[in-house]
Amino acid sequence: MLPPPLHVHILFDPSSNRASEVARAVAVDWLAAPTEPDLRVPVYLMPIREGDRGPPKHLRLDRAANTVVAILIDDVMADFVDGAGHAWAEWLDDRFVAQSSELAVLPCVMDARGFELVEKNHALRLEGESTQDRASELGFAIACRALHLLRGGKPEDPRRAPVSIFLSHAKKNLDKESDNDIVRLTRSVTAELPIESWFDARNITWGDDFAAKIERGIEVCDVVLIFLTDDWSSRPWCIAEGLLAKKLGTPTLVVNALEKGEVRNFPYGGNTRTLRWQGALRPDSEEEAEAWRRRSRAEGKRIVSASVREALRRQHSSMVLTRIEKPDDQLLDVAPEPARVAWTSMSGAYLYPDPPLGKHERALLERLFSSASFDTPMTRFAASKATFANREVAVSISDVDDLPRWGLGEGFVRLLTDEVHLYLLMAGLRIVYGGKLDPDKLDDPDNFTLRLFTLAQLFRRPIDEGRLEPIVNAAPWPLWKLYSKEVKEKFGRSAKLECLPLPSDFPFAEADLEPLPGGFVPPKSPLQLFAWSRSMTYMRERTTARAVARVCSGGRIEGYKGRMAGLIEEPYIQMQQKKPLFLLGAFGGCTRLVIDLLEGSMRPEMTTEVARESVPHYDEIVRLYDEHGGEIPSREEIAETLREAGAAGPAAALQNGLDDEENRFLFETESPTDAARLILKGLENLLESTGP
Repeated sequence: MLPPPLHVHILFDPSSNRASEVARAVAVDWLAAPTEPDLRVPVYLMPIREGDRGPPKHLRLDRAANTVVAILIDDVMADFVDGAGHAWAEWLDDRFVAQSSELAVLPCVMDARGFELVEKNHALRLEGESTQDRASELGFAIACRALHLLRGGKPEDPRRAPVSIFLSHAKKNLDKESDNDIVRLTRSVTAELPIESWFDARNITWGDDFAAKIERGIEVCDVVLIFLTDDWSSRPWCIAEGLLAKKLGTPTLVVNALEKGEVRNFPYGGNTRTLRWQGALRPDSEEEAEAWRRRSRAEGKRIVSASVREALRRQHSSMVLTRIEKPDDQLLDVAPEPARVAWTSMSGAYLYPDPPLGKHERALLERLFSSASFDTPMTRFAASKATFANREVAVSISDVDDLPRWGLGEGFVRLLTDEVHLYLLMAGLRIVYGGKLDPDKLDDPDNFTLRLFTLAQLFRRPIDEGRLEPIVNAAPWPLWKLYSKEVKEKFGRSAKLECLPLPSDFPFAEADLEPLPGGFVPPKSPLQLFAWSRSMTYMRERTTARAVARVCSGGRIEGYKGRMAGLIEEPYIQMQQKKPLFLLGAFGGCTRLVIDLLEGSMRPEMTTEVARESVPHYDEIVRLYDEHGGEIPSREEIAETLREAGAAGPAAALQNGLDDEENRFLFETESPTDAARLILKGLENLLESTGP
């Protein structure tokens, strides 16, 4: 597997809340959901373990072809008395020496004290007053460095964006008497956000070949920046510029500055990123002019920064696609659209960046271009695998408590897990998910079940239409008793809902468990917790028995309601039943704990003493198991079982069609593409060895 083109790391002193907030704001801004096209560049934060001070002790900078390391330097990092200033100074010296054509170190000073650690001519000063202002400045600087790396040249000025922008606007919208217009003010910010060059078609000298100059300008520029005002779409040359951008494949960024509206909207915008101009288009009075210019310049900086990021997105997407393109492929740096495809052969194979188009857009393109096929890396890889014909894969996914120690955020976890499951769906697999629908969180982005169902609705393959539901939700007792008719109707179209009862050998009647009106039993008393525990185990045994394999990621080690944490019990049952198991350990949690035990490491959580401290009514629940049936192994017994299972190596323990090296790669990778490809490879190997 080839390394990804680019990784970004943002480091800061663990004690600095201010620097941490800026870093997290950038990480969130650079993330995109699997259903949204964007950079798709991993942004890793400072890995923080409890009690850490000073530089990171373990930092992997060799996992991508190119890496940008941004370091947020403030008074906390530069504390030489009570802090780790000396350690940071030594560490920074080593990083500067290590810079290369594949590694860029970007020191960013947040206050005057920061210059005690780095010279002024080596650092970027973050001037913004708010967290968001500083995050915007940092994001721009990272994008500049990343572009220099990906383009392979050593920059004379690494802080200057190697980007040319073509400016498309209606000349009527320029202020004839002053510079109080949003177009000129946006262009003027290049002194603060330095851009390589601008091309403004309205500055072409009369007598020049106007059409040829415009086409050449769009061809050589990295981004076409359209100021969509009330007059833009009524100007023939503006329309021509928009169409030429589509013809030449130059990325377009639209600034929506409509005031009253348009008589006719430009119908060929297609897959174009659009930003709203946030503020008035002109000052209300002379007295307001200076304040208006200040606000507009800030808005202009946001627009210019977005243009640079769009250039980076195109460069990064092209590098991802060229790694897998076939000789006859036609590459698109955005999702296909009629206005772009119409300028090509309109037949053959088109390859564009993930995510794949939803079924409705895909149907329109196939109707317009019946001789063409449209693929992404995801759909192409999934189609190259064996047809899994609705074979079922159980997935185990849950929140974790220790993300900071891995330098990751919740958004990163959502991106990886959702994209892995999207790969599985695209390959024709049926996903079995044992858990609740969270009916009170239907609009919450952290509701994994809702996200999973949305993926199934949008990206189900055409050949799967009319087949079995792509998802099975095996809901354990008593959680499904919370499902309303609305919830069942919302999810019932894309998933099969299976409401599992208490195990048939459970020794108590439901009435003995003090149910609430409607039948739900809260997990409070020892007897109620015993019922929950038996029910969760029953659900996990059922899903394990029916699925060809299980994929695990994350999981809280404490705070569970079963006989053990779900992301420990499910792998435990999987190995007991000798069923294939895939473990994604990059996000820590229970899955990482299971991996550590398989690899022979000790984990302090795996003792009865810790269980008694963490699990309410632990001894009473154990007594109920002893008296009324069922097995509840101690944490020591679970740990020993897993260590023994892993003694011969992970391949022997997990039986998932992968060898030891591939499994250990899966344990560590944060790449959804690599994780999904290994899972599908293992499943295909298993099917080839066992037959249909």
